[in-house]
Amino acid sequence: AVLEIKDSRCGYDEVPCLDITTKIGCNVNCKYCPQDVLLKAYLKNNKARERYLTVDTFKKCIEHMPENANYQFGGMAEAFLNPNCLELIRIVCERKHRVDLYTTLVGMTEDMLYEVMDLPIDYVTLHVADIKGYAKIPTTDEYYRLLEIAVNANKKNGNRFIDMCNSQAEPDPCVRDICE
Repeated sequence: AVLEIKDSRCGYDEVPCLDITTKIGCNVNCKYCPQDVLLKAYLKNNKARERYLTVDTFKKCIEHMPENANYQFGGMAEAFLNPNCLELIRIVCERKHRVDLYTTLVGMTEDMLYEVMDLPIDYVTLHVADIKGYAKIPTTDEYYRLLEIAVNANKKNGNRFIDMCNSQAEPDPCVRDICE
């Protein structure tokens, strides 16, 4: 039997898609994520390599992408741990490309969240805090407030802002209550 997997979110099977890691070395450090392997490989030949994706580097990269390319922010780190993340997303949105976002909300402020929700992002996956702490998402009042804003918001087309939520174990009880 042949296993066929199609990911309709970003159209991987139809058009090129760039998976964007905005920072090397993620503070969220999810249990399943091989951060130590990634860091060792990335820094192996040059310990001084750029750890944050800069606007200039990003612009150089996307110059070499096909016109029909899609962009997915998430990669191997929480995108908003890079202080330039919102600007990077804006650049792609202004060029009218499809943008998907995978986030934990870590590194985001309430003002940033409202700005992100105003952008034409096609698909948003929210990775939430779990009861076992597998994802080191700080469960602060600010986090719960951001979560509540995000899960109750709609995109301009009327669809919910968050398309999918996931966690590595049973969600944190406050998260579960907010997401219900």
